[in-house]
Amino acid sequence: MKRHVVICGLFRYPRGNATSNYVQYWADALKLAGYKVTILSYVNKEYTSKQHFLYRGVDVIDLENHISIIPLQRLLNGRLFQFRMKQTIKKLKLNNEDVVAVCDFSQISNPVFKLKKKYHYKTCGYPLEWFHKEFINNEKRAQIREAEFQRNKEHDIIFPISHLIAQQFELSGAIVDVIPIMADAEEFQYKEKDLSNGKYELIYPANGALKDALDQMLVGLSLLSKEEQSRIILHIKGVKKEYVQNLLGENTWETMKDVFVFHEWLEYADLVKLYQSCHYLLLARETNQMTMANFPSKVPEVMTHGVVPIVTNVGDYTKYYLFDGENSIVFDGCEPQTVADAIRKAISLPYDEYKRLSINARKTVEDKFDYHNWVVAYQTAIEKAFLN
Repeated sequence: MKRHVVICGLFRYPRGNATSNYVQYWADALKLAGYKVTILSYVNKEYTSKQHFLYRGVDVIDLENHISIIPLQRLLNGRLFQFRMKQTIKKLKLNNEDVVAVCDFSQISNPVFKLKKKYHYKTCGYPLEWFHKEFINNEKRAQIREAEFQRNKEHDIIFPISHLIAQQFELSGAIVDVIPIMADAEEFQYKEKDLSNGKYELIYPANGALKDALDQMLVGLSLLSKEEQSRIILHIKGVKKEYVQNLLGENTWETMKDVFVFHEWLEYADLVKLYQSCHYLLLARETNQMTMANFPSKVPEVMTHGVVPIVTNVGDYTKYYLFDGENSIVFDGCEPQTVADAIRKAISLPYDEYKRLSINARKTVEDKFDYHNWVVAYQTAIEKAFLN
């Protein structure tokens, strides 16, 4: 009988957010390794209204969670989600040959650990973030976040997203293996980038709330000459136009407003079309605990389409996967002038040189980020846990 791996988390599946995309490739890898895979989360209603369905050969069960900004309602939603998850796990009739994985920074691990005592399955954690208290303005919330992070030590298997996070669990007794954000190179064909209009299209596909140095990127753009700005289109997703206007000031905004194209929520098919039209990803970050621990999902996601990252040298992705002048443009720090210099370098490359970077970016996905490359790592870690 196949070993059953159940993945639980508060993400919209499929294609609902970054965590959802990670879980998709994780599930694909587990399925290819020969496991039966079930996902317990809440369904992306833009994809389907079904409560139980197959997606890419994986069982998906909707736990009907509802997002709310009202604290009391969020608390009730969380409790209801835990209750439904507990009842669903019971119905799956798991045993000591199976695995329940928690892919979230929430208290949904409570029922997972409680039921573990009854069904004796192994548990698995996937820490995606390591927040520092200085980035959380509520002391109690910061303590909860840290407690949830440390609770990963109770798992039998831990798949940290970065080596910095892995270091925190080296002495936990768990099987620990670092696996980055993945992609599926076979899902999309590489298409050569068009530059017939003389404009390089850049994309910043995030909200910039915590980890990204959005202000420095925007000011960096403003330091470019008018001629340089005329050769750039920057697609911004998840950031309101008013924010950019206020940051740059009315005079600067008026002189460079044609550089920007703003996007609200995009269905995944439309997001893919946008990626396929873009030449570069722009991503500047400060160096701190949170950015060093993180691995931005947007990096392999856009590289799948031959988009070349222009990124700050911070974290595992620039240490192990992105190399300046080979498959990306990597720079130190995130000062506006440094950002401006990196963009200037990018748009000054001869097209043949840009094309080489683009092809290499795609090849990095095929050789490094594609989930097929990580099947053995997942299988080895999981099976090792059952030998302990």
